[in-house]
Amino acid sequence: LGNLMKESGVVERLSKAAQNELNNIVVIFLGTTVGATATADAFLNWQTLSILCVGIVAFGVGSAGGVLQAKLMNLFLKE
Repeated sequence: LGNLMKESGVVERLSKAAQNELNNIVVIFLGTTVGATATADAFLNWQTLSILCVGIVAFGVGSAGGVLQAKLMNLFLKE
């Protein structure tokens, strides 16, 4: 919806609100309602914990890869 308003160019402030602030509010409400209705036995199982661990490992590998790529680029692109 926000992108549609942005591309039409009619209402810039409303477009910005729909893209940013409204999206943040919806995400907060959605996270709160899902968290309030989730039970511990449904959430804390091996599958969920393994998905969280894979996400943490992926974040670490991505961060380390970015740092190593920047160091490699600095070796070859000296100014």
